[in-house]
Amino acid sequence: MPEVLEFQKVVDRSTSSLTVKLASRLLALTLVRVEVLRTALWTEFEGIDWDNPDAIPNAPIWRIPASRMKLDVEDKGNPAFGHDRIRP
Repeated sequence: MPEVLEFQKVVDRSTSSLTVKLASRLLALTLVRVEVLRTALWTEFEGIDWDNPDAIPNAPIWRIPASRMKLDVEDKGNPAFGHDRIRP
């Protein structure tokens, strides 16, 4: 995976905005589709103290509803197909 690390270093050194740089890291850590990341809702993130965002979260989790994932239409309403992205 040295190529991925080198790519992230290039992104970090770029003139891109901080939002783009952080989104690039989150994308690399979660491996979600760009559209899922781009349309993420704050309410999908749990375990983060939004009143104190600098605090280190204990057990953060990103719960992506199945309806936002690329599934067969008949599976989108099934909660068994929900996606949880856990990041320490």
